[in-house]
Amino acid sequence: MTIHNVSKEDQGIYSCEAINSKESEISINKTVLIIIFETYNTLFRIAKNFLCKPPMFNDEAQNYDECFECFCFDHTDTCYSSSLSPTSITIDDPKQLTIAAIVRSLSTRERIEDVSEQFPPNQRSIRLNSQTKTFTIDSRIASPNTPENVHFYWRLPENFLHNKLLSYGSYLKYTQWDYQPSSIRNLIEDNMPNIIIRGENISLFHFKSLQNSFPSDENQISVRFWTDQWQRSFDDPHLDDHLNRSQTYHLDRRDILRVLRNIKEILIKATYDAFIYESSIANIELESGLITDHPDRYRSAFVEQCVCPQGYSGTSCEDCAPNYWRQSTTGECVPIETICHCNGYSNECDRFTGRCLNCQNHTQGFHCEQCDRGFYPNPTQSNDFFDDNDDDEKQSFHCLKCPCGSNTDHHHNHQDPR
Repeated sequence: MTIHNVSKEDQGIYSCEAINSKESEISINKTVLIIIFETYNTLFRIAKNFLCKPPMFNDEAQNYDECFECFCFDHTDTCYSSSLSPTSITIDDPKQLTIAAIVRSLSTRERIEDVSEQFPPNQRSIRLNSQTKTFTIDSRIASPNTPENVHFYWRLPENFLHNKLLSYGSYLKYTQWDYQPSSIRNLIEDNMPNIIIRGENISLFHFKSLQNSFPSDENQISVRFWTDQWQRSFDDPHLDDHLNRSQTYHLDRRDILRVLRNIKEILIKATYDAFIYESSIANIELESGLITDHPDRYRSAFVEQCVCPQGYSGTSCEDCAPNYWRQSTTGECVPIETICHCNGYSNECDRFTGRCLNCQNHTQGFHCEQCDRGFYPNPTQSNDFFDDNDDDEKQSFHCLKCPCGSNTDHHHNHQDPR
């Protein structure tokens, strides 16, 4: 069976009927056609006999334990595995890779604190090998009077930040060299995370000790965005003040997706103890993807493609659709036009505050509820609110011009025209 020029109206259950001169029989096997979004030209998905079905997904699951629950930021429970073309995010501009000064802190909920302003690292001391694309720092990175409890981290540039939901299930990779005399390395107990990813209201921490490495060892680091690779160090009853690895509390998939929704900062440890000798990093790469219109060629089983309700967009319904905005109080996406309560005198309002703009018919005020100076409300009109959507109820004479002469002060304008 072939469907040409497929559209949203074509979705549903299809079955075949065999007919001959004596009888007909409908096939038991059925095909379900689901149009998951129309934003991409003729992109559709035929729901085959995958093990995981909404509200679960994972086209590569071999058993039910490998099915993921649709997250979709709780806007829908219908989702499928995405069709993604793999891409990699790398360092575009070498000047944008900088160093941050970080310390352990019990005064912040994340138990770490950026002290780069108090003890600014010497960014000019970063050396770049243009041929190998390797960045190197040494003891000159520390400013005068920098205490020994300060740890230095590579701060990744802007293109690694913001919405990276398409990276779930993929890897953050880099190569690192830490040149330290083994006699010094063995004297230091390092309890800082190797990677820190700050999101909104939650952060991810990855721990992996390099203390057993020999001086000048090349360490290939590859950390997956997966639940067993990360933990959080705040509000965690299983995590003591010494970050005991044996009591690690891992995040769940929902937590990781919340961080990937809007990454604020990515920090990679550059120094592993107070004795800064030399440290290098290269080949920094964040695996991600792009939505593709070739679902049979590319498929990311671990990235959800949600069937978003009206007003929402994005693979996980994380954004508001065009002509919708997010209310600060509820976090819901609402139509821009429905929040304009202007008593029929304007169809425009501030998308964040709701204040009416360009009030007509000599009105003013937050809801166009007052008459302009020099005008007064018509006493013969009703005081009831007009229906904002009913153009027939708009009255051009609701605010009347004051009949006063030029030598007489205008009628008080702060009156309700209704």
